[in-house]
Amino acid sequence: MRALIARTASAAAVVLALGPVLVPGSAAAQSHAGACNITVLELSFGEYDVFASNRTRAVARVKVDCGGASTKIRPTIELSAGMSQDFGRRTQVSGANVLVYNIYADQALTRIVGDGSSGTTVLFPELAGGPGGSVSSVDLYGAIEPRQFVPPGSYFDTVYVTLTF
Repeated sequence: MRALIARTASAAAVVLALGPVLVPGSAAAQSHAGACNITVLELSFGEYDVFASNRTRAVARVKVDCGGASTKIRPTIELSAGMSQDFGRRTQVSGANVLVYNIYADQALTRIVGDGSSGTTVLFPELAGGPGGSVSSVDLYGAIEPRQFVPPGSYFDTVYVTLTF
């Protein structure tokens, strides 16, 4: 069993960018480990309206390619809790200012993605074709809670994405 870890980091106006550790500064980069590759695309919230009554949403995609494996494998994707160390209340920060958000496995925003602890969900991408499987994509749904009266700024968090195969 191997694990490939990517990290999420952000910059500029409430953006949570997901990029593999091995290729710093790239929001849509690819890392390699053994027979599987992972590509993590940007989760960008854009501008946050403190007066909005609904959650601010964004979607990111994690692409898994295990086409190089010689046998059929069942990969898993886990996310860390981020800097808040609390899966139920992930936070982005700008200096001392805090913006609460989370990352979900579903559009209904009911299943928080994590490492399987504290009621969080681990993702199991479905690979099709070939002995080792082919490309699969998994969407991550981000949401910032409404009516958080925070000052303007660039808010960020660091979340690690782990592919185990």
